[in-house]
Amino acid sequence: MKILVPLDDTPAAGSALATAVHLSKTLRYYVMAMFVNTGGEYSPELTHYGGIKAMVDKELQVKGQSVLDSAFITAKAMGCHIEGIISYGIADTEIINYVHENGVVKLVVIGRPASEIALQMCKNVVSSLKVPVLLVNREAEIKNMLVAVTNSESSRKAATFAAFLAEKTGAGITLINVIPDTASILMNYGYISEAPSMDRRITQLEKDFSERARVTLSSALKIINTSAQSVIRSGDAYRELLNAASQYDLLVLGASNTNKIGSISGKIISNKVINTLYVQ
Repeated sequence: MKILVPLDDTPAAGSALATAVHLSKTLRYYVMAMFVNTGGEYSPELTHYGGIKAMVDKELQVKGQSVLDSAFITAKAMGCHIEGIISYGIADTEIINYVHENGVVKLVVIGRPASEIALQMCKNVVSSLKVPVLLVNREAEIKNMLVAVTNSESSRKAATFAAFLAEKTGAGITLINVIPDTASILMNYGYISEAPSMDRRITQLEKDFSERARVTLSSALKIINTSAQSVIRSGDAYRELLNAASQYDLLVLGASNTNKIGSISGKIISNKVINTLYVQ
């Protein structure tokens, strides 16, 4: 089994590689480092200069070999032997194709993208693959995980994979469910929120949301069949998840299985602090 790590020369990619090496030791997976040479995209038609394609391709080939050589040295210093490959084409397409064509890839680890173009490519990878994708902001040995749980199938798969990681790494698990801020929702209705019975309505809705959250968390605990803590937060899901996840090595989310990333996941994928694992 393999962990695929797409690399470039950014610090985030270095953190992704180191994190992948840590995981490889506990999961007993091999690490495959990949550099994508995009020189072929610089065609004469695009650049209006016939020789630029060959020039860029050569420069990227040298850069790719340098990136892989550096990765080999880093991994060796960490006590791990890794493999490397240079692929040619569009980065996200090459990553997706490699995973589809090599069934032994069970995890993809990517450094958090620094540009909007790289971010979109990263979203394409997350939404297109059926294997978990870990986006790394900082190097980490996974000691504790925060797992966002809902009633979705992808959330259940995320909880199951988190339990697998916990079994292999010894990491602790905390399950979290975020419920709406009922008062804020009702205040959006203006004068309706000033009705005499509104306080009772708010109290009842809070009880209902909390009870649903407890049922969801209880169901998730049965699925993972391992010891875990659970917490209920109230408010905006994006902000609450990021705030809570700041205390953990990893945030685990279920990704949509409809080739699209949900609104919350789409926001979190852009953050530059939290290591996030997306599970289809």
